[in-house]
Amino acid sequence: MVIFGISTSASPIRFYWNWLKNVDFEAVEINLAKSEFPFSENSIKRFVKPTITKFNTSLHTRSDPLFGGNKILNESNRRVLFAEIEIAKILNVNQIVFHLPKIKEFSSIKKEVLNYLPKIIEFAKNRNVQLLLENSSRASFSKPENLLFIFDKFPELKLALDTGHVFRAEKDGVDRFDFLKQLKKYAVYSHVHDSKLPGDKHQALVDKPINKEFFNELKKSNIQKYIMEAHTYEGCLQTRTLLKTYGFH
Repeated sequence: MVIFGISTSASPIRFYWNWLKNVDFEAVEINLAKSEFPFSENSIKRFVKPTITKFNTSLHTRSDPLFGGNKILNESNRRVLFAEIEIAKILNVNQIVFHLPKIKEFSSIKKEVLNYLPKIIEFAKNRNVQLLLENSSRASFSKPENLLFIFDKFPELKLALDTGHVFRAEKDGVDRFDFLKQLKKYAVYSHVHDSKLPGDKHQALVDKPINKEFFNELKKSNIQKYIMEAHTYEGCLQTRTLLKTYGFH
């Protein structure tokens, strides 16, 4: 049995705590990049924790990029990610979704990733938080070969498979079915939305033969939680309805 959830990115307001009271989903992913989230332990315990008690909750980091580019800004983002993992511990949340940077050549940051990512993984492990790496919509970490390298090197990581990002990456030569064949064994979590080319539009999932075929294959994976990530609440409801039509229960 799968769990259906919604991202707070679907909220029409950044201060979404009252909005959550009327959300008809079993799970919620708090998108820290699109919110007014307090970085105070007292406020987290007093205001956030009671609001999310009824949900199976996960977090989505705001810290990006972690590697490449300006070293001072990268270090700042890494410290934010450590803080977000600590927030997950305070909230008794055990999953956090993060990104690797949208960079054309993985080789340019490979050494940095191999040196530093183990520190992040160990910090999360000590707080009983599972790190979920989300596939990008473009560049290095939209490509199966680079994601496979990361999962082979760091088996503690699991994949947050973003369907819209896979669809968008087809513009750059990624085949959605080949992507799924190679990576579904690493996937335990999914962002579900459609993506109208050429951009990553986070639309409601559209019922069409290629989508139905893709999701029929996705059902064979070990994904336990499906987060609707359309940009509106109505779009998220539409997407969940279509997944149920495709046989997700």
